[in-house]
Amino acid sequence: MQASPLIADLLRAGRPVRFRVRGSSMGETIRTGDVVEVEPVSAPQLWRGDIVLFERHGRLVAHRLIGTVSDAGLTCLLFRGDNHNGSDGVVPTQAVLGRVSHVERHIPNLVRALGRRVFGLFSN
Repeated sequence: MQASPLIADLLRAGRPVRFRVRGSSMGETIRTGDVVEVEPVSAPQLWRGDIVLFERHGRLVAHRLIGTVSDAGLTCLLFRGDNHNGSDGVVPTQAVLGRVSHVERHIPNLVRALGRRVFGLFSN
């Protein structure tokens, strides 16, 4: 079972979610393996600079809001990954699922074990 439909359904129902991400489009802000917390919001609650989870071509995307555009009386949003030069193009407000509220950095197991043994870090 793919998690994307479940995540989208939970956010549409007003429930916050946590999940592990894949991809490099957000550069150092969000890395593959990080866990993000996403709170459900609608487009009017967003601010430029927010990292927003939205649906695009059947996939979930978390990119930074860089602006809005109006076309024929319809407001759409512009997003860009921090690791990209250009925008994702126009995204309808209905595609917005939520705002990333927290990023938990993934620390590979080897680094975690070394840190615990050598430096006394990451004690659980």
